[in-house]
Amino acid sequence: MFTFFQDDWYHLYQVYNKNFLEILNYFNLWQKGTLDLNNFYRPFSTKLFYFVIYKFFGLKANFYFLAAFILFCLNALVFYSLIRTLFKKNALWVLFFYVFSLANFTYFTYITSIDNLFFSFFLWLSLLFWFKNKKIMAWLCFVLSLMSRESAIVAPVLLILYYLTLKKQSLKESLKILVGWFLITSIYLFCLTFIYGWPQRGTIYHFKFIGFHIFKNILKYLQWNLNITGLITQNNFLAYLNFIPLMLFSFILFSAVLKKIKTKKDLKIIKFGLAWWLVFLLPVLFFPNHADPWNLIISGGGMALVLNQLFQILAKKIKLIFLTSYLLLFSLGLFFYCQNHWTILRAKKVATTIKQVKSQCQGQTVILTADSEAELKELEYSWYYQLGPKVLCQNEDIEVTYQLINE
Repeated sequence: MFTFFQDDWYHLYQVYNKNFLEILNYFNLWQKGTLDLNNFYRPFSTKLFYFVIYKFFGLKANFYFLAAFILFCLNALVFYSLIRTLFKKNALWVLFFYVFSLANFTYFTYITSIDNLFFSFFLWLSLLFWFKNKKIMAWLCFVLSLMSRESAIVAPVLLILYYLTLKKQSLKESLKILVGWFLITSIYLFCLTFIYGWPQRGTIYHFKFIGFHIFKNILKYLQWNLNITGLITQNNFLAYLNFIPLMLFSFILFSAVLKKIKTKKDLKIIKFGLAWWLVFLLPVLFFPNHADPWNLIISGGGMALVLNQLFQILAKKIKLIFLTSYLLLFSLGLFFYCQNHWTILRAKKVATTIKQVKSQCQGQTVILTADSEAELKELEYSWYYQLGPKVLCQNEDIEVTYQLINE
């Protein structure tokens, strides 16, 4: 369902009545996060993106989703080139497991998640340039990745793991090779912390470094990467249909892991892939209330590498069963998400009330109603409180009221 909802309105609100020079101010570290209500420094992937698309296409949401689709395809292309550069063979299979993951679902339902696509696109490019010995281009793309999402700070850790595990270089040698990466990361963290002032107190994103939520988050991310969804908890025909490929896929996967461990062949690539997966989850693992599939945009590459290694040791007939089960899980999970995922449900909230808002734009007040407290909350989230109607009506001064029908 191609419509704006939740944080989309927030980003649109920050650009819809601005000119280009005002947008450039979001790049200014010395504004101390006062321009961004959530205090994130992501000027390239949010403010500039929304501003450019808005200037060309206004509030036609289809074009924003089209841009996300194109960027995802470019991501896949650069990721494939990177895997082919690093490992020479089976790059297409790695790409297959990367693309056909339910972790990618929200890039096509929630425009706000596009900051992850920008972050990953520039980081894939950065790594590709690095391994092609184009250091300046690699560092430039790395900076753009950092300006798209702060999760890029762990990229040097991934490179260290690469040189330590796959190139068998010492830690001292690896650090010497990567001094430029660590210098850029250090400057970025210093500027972000002491000049821009992130994170600020009062943000809804709270860290907790100790707690059971870390293991719950790891399990959630693993399920998304393996196409295991909440469908398994349902009591309907699709859930029963989902059970068969889930059992087949799990059994073959477990058997392949045992075989790999027993033969001890090419285990270093699997270890590297798992470390890759975990390293890029480190910036988001410690959020008790925010575990989202779009956080797997880079980590998913590591899991795809692991799945490919396990897939390659299977017999031909078993490979066919494995792929069929994997695609069935993907298809059934996709259908389940299209009916139940919160991005779809909140988009529907906006779609069913957008005419109601437009009809009130000529006045000074927009009133939105619901028949329960829970529904009213969802409506508020979907329209991002006051901001959605203000953007839609192009009226900064309009008041927005949410009321229960029986009031």
